[in-house]
Amino acid sequence: MMHKIGGKMDKYDFYDFEKVEQLKNQRARKYMDYVRWWLAAKEKGNDKAKERAWKMMKKHREQDEKFKIMAREAGHYWW
Repeated sequence: MMHKIGGKMDKYDFYDFEKVEQLKNQRARKYMDYVRWWLAAKEKGNDKAKERAWKMMKKHREQDEKFKIMAREAGHYWW
């Protein structure tokens, strides 16, 4: 089953447990990068960078929700 994520067809095999775990870890690290960027912008008082980081975090969370649905359909738990 193919789902659209962000306008692109996904290339992930949600029936392969190791690939799902790798994807979860990769996306968690990327989200933490966005959080670090937001915190750095907040400390510097850069509202434009803070807003940009917040939008990236929001988009990332929305994509994660779609990935969670696909993983659950395949029988995997996605935190």
